[in-house]
Amino acid sequence: MKFGSNFATPNRTACLAVIIILLTLSSLACKSHTTTLQKTQARGDEASVIAALRTIVVAQQGHGVTNEGNYGTFPQLAAGGYLDERFASDAPEVRGYVLTMSLGDKTFSCNADPTLSGDLKGRHFYVDSTSPLIRVNAKEPATSGDEVLKF
Repeated sequence: MKFGSNFATPNRTACLAVIIILLTLSSLACKSHTTTLQKTQARGDEASVIAALRTIVVAQQGHGVTNEGNYGTFPQLAAGGYLDERFASDAPEVRGYVLTMSLGDKTFSCNADPTLSGDLKGRHFYVDSTSPLIRVNAKEPATSGDEVLKF
């Protein structure tokens, strides 16, 4: 009798089926774990940009007090010492977000929009001179009409 010749074919098939199922489940678990890590990173980036927006509001308030109620551009706020050098450009980037400032007659608004895509893409944020509340929109640039960010 040869070794392995009496090994039943149904047993081999069952073994292979179990191995394939285990490999498939392992693969799905890894994909889910990776997606969760990517979303965690996106939420960390959001926390950084939310903190930056709060800092911008305080910087604008300080600039307005010393400049007859007029708000400043990012370069002006950085040059005046209200913001650090990371903000010294017209559209600074913070952790995967580009910030844009719009100035009006004694008003300002600031948007923070994600530069990344897919699972790493975060939400859009907005703040302006009428309120320190941060507005949020999941799909497009946020405006004053969007919902207030809740913690």
